[in-house]
Amino acid sequence: MRLSELPQPSADRISSATDPAAWLPLCEDPRAALWMAWNIEHDAWYRAEDLEQIGRRCAGAPDALHGPKLLVHLACEIAGARELVRAMTPEEQALLPGEGLNHVAASRYSYRYDLVPESAWDEGSLPSEMQPVCFGHGQRIRLQPRRPEFIWVTFDCSGRTVPRDDADAVLCRLGLAWSPDDEVLRITVPLLALRGASRRFALPTIFDSINTRTPERQCPDWRARPSAEHREHEPWGHTRHLRDDGPSFPEIIVDLSVLVLDAESLGKPTLDWSKRAFLERSCPT
Repeated sequence: MRLSELPQPSADRISSATDPAAWLPLCEDPRAALWMAWNIEHDAWYRAEDLEQIGRRCAGAPDALHGPKLLVHLACEIAGARELVRAMTPEEQALLPGEGLNHVAASRYSYRYDLVPESAWDEGSLPSEMQPVCFGHGQRIRLQPRRPEFIWVTFDCSGRTVPRDDADAVLCRLGLAWSPDDEVLRITVPLLALRGASRRFALPTIFDSINTRTPERQCPDWRARPSAEHREHEPWGHTRHLRDDGPSFPEIIVDLSVLVLDAESLGKPTLDWSKRAFLERSCPT
């Protein structure tokens, strides 16, 4: 189900969000507005109970908010309440592998993680002193989340393996906009252990991708998985290739518990992926 299937009057209030022109005031790059509207139109993982939840939030939102501004308002509310819109069912979670991967910029890792003591590779240093930091390609470290936090996770699927040792390939295939002056840290995420700890798992929706920190600067870092790409045995989102926008690897959102995690630096990319090459296309497909 799509957001257009929200109960009335909520459906009417968000309907303009499928019009790229409505996104222009919130997008620095006019081409980004095309993709924001495309995401709204093709975001189709919702169930009836999910739309009911969104409808209730719409009903409580200020009457003056419509279209993109209403969606941004709802996304801020959902993030502030630490909620997830489209929870994965136990049956869907059972189809996941035992392990997944998360990627974070080395310059920003300390916003989310602390180095565990055995990873204090600079003698006498403390985690709070480790930023900015350059780990170096191949450097292995161990991290501990500062708090439970929602992270985007991808994994191997259908005989295809997520690139492991090529920063450019990782960023391109996982749709990660990245500047060439920042290392890529690959973090191994124990999905089976998180399921055993009853952590929350979700499918990504537009509400997880909207920029709630600077709402006036929306960037389409996420591309919805269109209904034509849905598969019953693959109940998850798909990353999308940064160059050609084709479907790539699975992606889900996980509420990360306080575990010690293994990480490795993939080094710095050689290309500037922050330019989002797919935006050069005339329109989404």
